[in-house]
Amino acid sequence: MATIFKVTAKQQLLVSLAGWWKYLSLLAIQFYFEKFTFSKIYVYIWIFIFVFDFLPTACLHIQYYLKNRNASVSIETSDRIIYNTPTGKFEFKIEDITYFTCVSSYAGKAAPGLYGFGEYRYCEIGFANGESIILTSLMANNLPISLEHILHLKPEQELKLFAFISKSKFVPV
Repeated sequence: MATIFKVTAKQQLLVSLAGWWKYLSLLAIQFYFEKFTFSKIYVYIWIFIFVFDFLPTACLHIQYYLKNRNASVSIETSDRIIYNTPTGKFEFKIEDITYFTCVSSYAGKAAPGLYGFGEYRYCEIGFANGESIILTSLMANNLPISLEHILHLKPEQELKLFAFISKSKFVPV
């Protein structure tokens, strides 16, 4: 039996829901108390929220989507990982894993749901042949925990201000 990870509309909605719920709640509270008027202070607050929360979240979502939109990862019980992309099919053995790290934001660790980007994280798996694959939170819920359970490996945790996919430690597939 294989476990398959791929980007789905449902998973995209689950990851982005915390941010949207917060934005809509704040807007509803503002409309309730301000009776559909906008004072300058609220304009500045919304600009601040847009620049420091919504914009990074949108950029993360787009980056994760572009990274994994046409890819699927199948982890087989026969101890192999199959990475399918439009450019080809790549097979790796679980025993050849040399590096397994999961990157998330400080906000996701300290206060999940408080920031729109708090639910965004990715895992990188490196192999002995120098290649690596990146799986993002748009592919599965609780990605680090799922991979740890399936691979029987404890990931190295890395925290960043924003969990943007940075240059890989390996040559990407």
